[in-house]
Amino acid sequence: MTCYAGEKVRLGVYNFAPLVFIQDDGSADGFFIDIVKHIAAKENWEIEYVSGTWHECLERLKNGEIDMLGSIVYSDKRAQYYDFTNEFLFLDWGRVYTKKGKNIETILDMQGLRVSVLKGSTYTRGFKDLINQFGIECTLVEKNEYTQVFKSVEVGEVDAGVNAQVLPIGDNHSIEATNIFFSPVKVRFATKSNKKKSLITTLDKYFSELKSDKQSIYYKYYDKWMHSPPRQYVPKWIYFVIVAALIVSISLLILTRTLHHIVSEKTKILKDEITERKMAEGKLQDSVSNLNEAVRAGRIGLWNWGLKSNKVSYSKEWKRQIGYEDHEIKDDFSEWENRVHPEDLQSTKAIIEKSIKEKNPEHRVEFRFRHRDGSYRWILSQGSLAIDEDGHPTNMMGSHIDITPIKKLEAELQQAQKMESIGTLAGGIAHDFNNILSAVLGYTELALGTVEKETPIADDLKEVYTAGLRAKDLVHQILTFARQSDEELKPIQVDFIIKEVLKFIRSSIPTTIEIKQNINSESLIMASSTQVHRIMMNLCTNAAHAMEDDGGILEIALKDITIDKAKMIGNSHLKRGNYIEIKVSDTGDGIDPHIIDKIFEPYFTTKGLGEGTGMGLAMVYGIVETYGGEIIVESKQAKGTVFTIYLPTAERENALLTYKSTELPTGQERILFVDDEVPIAKMASRILGQLGYSVTTKTNSLEALELFRSKPNDFDLVISDVAMPKMTGDQLTKKLIEIRRDIPVILCTGYSKRLSEKEAFDIGAKALAYKPIVKEDLAKTVRKVLDDAKD
Repeated sequence: MTCYAGEKVRLGVYNFAPLVFIQDDGSADGFFIDIVKHIAAKENWEIEYVSGTWHECLERLKNGEIDMLGSIVYSDKRAQYYDFTNEFLFLDWGRVYTKKGKNIETILDMQGLRVSVLKGSTYTRGFKDLINQFGIECTLVEKNEYTQVFKSVEVGEVDAGVNAQVLPIGDNHSIEATNIFFSPVKVRFATKSNKKKSLITTLDKYFSELKSDKQSIYYKYYDKWMHSPPRQYVPKWIYFVIVAALIVSISLLILTRTLHHIVSEKTKILKDEITERKMAEGKLQDSVSNLNEAVRAGRIGLWNWGLKSNKVSYSKEWKRQIGYEDHEIKDDFSEWENRVHPEDLQSTKAIIEKSIKEKNPEHRVEFRFRHRDGSYRWILSQGSLAIDEDGHPTNMMGSHIDITPIKKLEAELQQAQKMESIGTLAGGIAHDFNNILSAVLGYTELALGTVEKETPIADDLKEVYTAGLRAKDLVHQILTFARQSDEELKPIQVDFIIKEVLKFIRSSIPTTIEIKQNINSESLIMASSTQVHRIMMNLCTNAAHAMEDDGGILEIALKDITIDKAKMIGNSHLKRGNYIEIKVSDTGDGIDPHIIDKIFEPYFTTKGLGEGTGMGLAMVYGIVETYGGEIIVESKQAKGTVFTIYLPTAERENALLTYKSTELPTGQERILFVDDEVPIAKMASRILGQLGYSVTTKTNSLEALELFRSKPNDFDLVISDVAMPKMTGDQLTKKLIEIRRDIPVILCTGYSKRLSEKEAFDIGAKALAYKPIVKEDLAKTVRKVLDDAKD
C-alpha cells in the first residue's frame, strides 16, 4: 500500500490508439488503461479520467491539474517539469503516411511537400531532425490530435502525415504507410515534478514485476492491443450452440484430462514461440526497410555476380544512377566488361581475378563506367567473395558508389595547387625580370637623351625601348594568368591574341593536325587579354583532342559582322550593333546529340581523370556572357564541330607601344632612393638628377634607415623598393613614419604577394609604383606625391 491507497488519481487521456484513446461514450480504453486499471485495483486507487488533446494533457500535468500521464517520451527539457517512470514500452519507429498512389519512396521525395504533424510530439522532432540531415524543406502543418493528422492526409489537405508506426489506420483504406521510418522511442509514465514521486515508485514496482513475468497481464494486454486482430460481434444464438457442445463433450474432456494437460502446455509454449517469432519478424522487416532506405538515401548500387552462371544482377538504384531502366541493361558479365573504360578494364579484372584465385574475402577497386549518355563516371566498387562448404568460390556481391564528384574535386585541387606553384614561380621570375627590364628601359632612356635625334643609333635605341615595353606587358599578362585574378577590361585587338595562341598550340599538337587561319578583322573589343587567351586555348585544345587519333583540320576564322533585325543569328539574344565573329572548327568525330545540351554545364566532361575537369567550356560560356556576347555550337557526328563566338566591338584608341619624347615635370627637392639592385639605384639617380632633383641612393635598407634617423629633415621624399633583404620596403616605411610623420614615401615593386595598393596606403605610403618604371611614369608620380605633400 502507498499513501495513495483509497485516494483519487487523475489520469490524463487522449486519442493515441491503441495505447490510449477515448471511446464514443466518453470512457477511456487501450493498452495503458488496462494496465492502470490492474494497478489501481491492487492499490485501491480511484481513477478519474481527464480527457483532452495531447498538448492539453501535457499542460495540465505541468500545471498540476492531473496527477499522471502515459505514453510520454523522456527529454532533458521535459525533465524540468515532470518526473518519469522507467521505460514502460519501446515503440520501434515513427513513420510517414500518405494517400495511396502518392509514390513517396525515400526521404528525398519529401522535398517541398506539406506534412501534418502532432504539435509538441517527439515524432515531430524526430521527423524534423531527419529532414534537416538530408537538407529537405517541408511545410509542417501542426495538429492537436493524432486522428487529425490522419484526417488531413485523407481529405488531401496535406501530402503526408507523421505518426507512430503502431497506430492503426482503421477501416480507412485510402491511406498507406511509406517505407520512411525515424525516431525510435521509449515510452514512459510521468507526474508533475517533485509532487507525486511515491506514485512513480509504485508504478515502477508494478512495471518491473509485470514485465519480468512472461505470463503476466502485461503481455496478455500487449497481445490484445498490439498484435491480435480487432474483436468481432458474435450473435447470441451461437452461445447456445457452444454451451450445448460443451455439455456433450464434458465426458470426453474428463477421459482425456491428462492428454489435454500435455497438449495445453505444448500449445502454450508454441504460442509463446509464435509471439516471439512475430515480434522478431516485425523487427527484421523494419531492419530490411531501414536498410533499403539507407541504400536509396546513400545512392548505393548493389550487385551480385554468379561465378558459375557468369550472370550479374544489379539493384534498381544502380541502374537508375547509370541512366537505365530494368529491361534496358543485360545481365551477362561480358556486358559489364564493355561498359568499363578500356584503360581501366585490365587492372580492374586483375584485382577481381586475384580475389577469386587467392580466395580473398573482400576487394576494393576504382574504375570508370559508361553512363547511358556516353560519359564515364568514376565508380568505387567494394565486393565480398562467397565460398561454399568445399572451399569453392560461388559468387561475388557488393556495392557500387558513384565517386565522380569526389574525383573532380581532387582534380580541381591538383589544378589549384599546380596554379599556385606556377603563380609562385611566375612571381619570383617576374620580380627579377622586372628589375632587369627597369635597367634596360632606364638606361635606354638615358642613352636616348644623349644621342642626336634621327640617327641610326637613336632609331636602334628606340627599338630596344619598344621591345622593353612589350616585355613589360608580357610579364604583366603572365602574372595576371598565374594569379587567376580578374584583369581590368580594356580595348584589345583579338587577332594578335589568336596568332599567339596558334603559334603556341602548333608546337603542342600532333603534326597530323593541319592548322588553317582566316583572319579578316583588326577590330577591338572590351575584354581581358588573359581571359580571351584562355578562351582560345580551351577551344583549340578541345578541337585538337577530337582529332588526335586520326588527324584533321583545325581552322580559326575571324571577321567583322553587323547584327540588325534583318540579320539575326538563330535564336540569338544579341543586341543590334557591330560584332566580331570567331569560329573554331575541327573535322573530328563530333559531339553525341544526347549530350550536346550539357557541354556548357560545370563539371560535365567525357574525358578521363587528368584529361579535364569539366570546367573549360563552362568557363568559356561564362566569360562570353559577361562580355555581352554569345557562343553557339554546331556538330555532326563523323563530320566535326564548330564553335562560333560573337563579341561586341569597341572604339579604337590610337595608342601604340613606342618611345615618345615629351616634356616631363621637374623639381629641385631632395630624394632618398633605396634599392638593393646597384644598377637600378645608379640609373634612378641619373634619371631623377636629369629632372632637377637632388638624389641620395642607398642599396641597404638598414643603412638608409640610419641615415634618415640621423638627418630626418634633409629629405623631402623617400622612394624604396619593396623586396629587399634584412628589412623590406614596407617595414622601412613604417620606421620612417615613426621618425617623421609627414615624410612622403613611394614604394616600388616588380611583384609582391605581401603588399597590395591598399595595404601600401594603409601603412602610410603615398603611392605604389610597379616596375619596370619608365622615366615619364617616374617623373609624373614623384611630382604628384611632392605636390600633394605640400598641399
